[in-house]
Amino acid sequence: TSFEQGCFCDCFGLATIEIPKSVTTFRSMCLYQTGVEEITFPENTTAIEMYATKDCPNLKRIYIKQADPTKIKIANEAFGDGKGLTIYVPWSANAASGETTKWGATYATIVNNYVGD
Repeated sequence: TSFEQGCFCDCFGLATIEIPKSVTTFRSMCLYQTGVEEITFPENTTAIEMYATKDCPNLKRIYIKQADPTKIKIANEAFGDGKGLTIYVPWSANAASGETTKWGATYATIVNNYVGD
């Protein structure tokens, strides 16, 4: 199942979103220009395409719950440029590249080994 391209595009009033575990793919621009503040991508997420969350000025935190970095593909610019954004991932820098461009946000802060609820 996927969030299709542009499905929530320009929904400026969208501040929170609960993503069902059945959603595995996030198409290009699916959350483009929304008011969303925080996103948690479920454990079974396999793909986050380019510009999925681009131009979301309120977006400050992204949690990626997929425990195996080899099972998820995150496109360059998936999260825009990442300015002011923190991306939390459950793997270590040893398992995944520390380069933020790999995770789709050139200027984002990456928090490795994150164990959340």
